Amino acid sequence: MESDALVFPTREGQHLSVGNFRNRVLAPATKRANEKLAAAGLPPLPDKLTPRSLRRTFASLLYALGEPPPVVMAEMGHTHPALALHVYAQAMRRGEDERTALRALVEGDQLAFLGIRGAEANEAANEREAA
Repeated sequence: MESDALVFPTREGQHLSVGNFRNRVLAPATKRANEKLAAAGLPPLPDKLTPRSLRRTFASLLYALGEPPPVVMAEMGHTHPALALHVYAQAMRRGEDERTALRALVEGDQLAFLGIRGAEANEAANEREAA
């Protein structure tokens, strides 16, 4: 796959406009996620979820998990370390126990009960809980 391939292209393979992305991709995904969160007794996602906020969260989580700046820069397409560190890493100082919990969340261990992972992962999570 090309490194500049679009994640959410139009049917014709072009860029989605921001409004089109919010209405056709982000809003339905947020609605489904909030339904699953509500069924699990968990709070909903923030009301004003945007592509930019998702991008910031992604970069901040990488730093919180201990990824080095060059890795985060490559993932984000940044060319200047000062920008990446200033914008994303300033508030992400975490202890090892918090990093472990975040890694479990990011890897899906904490989301299996919501049906976000496959059936096998759900069964494995249920077996761990039963043990």
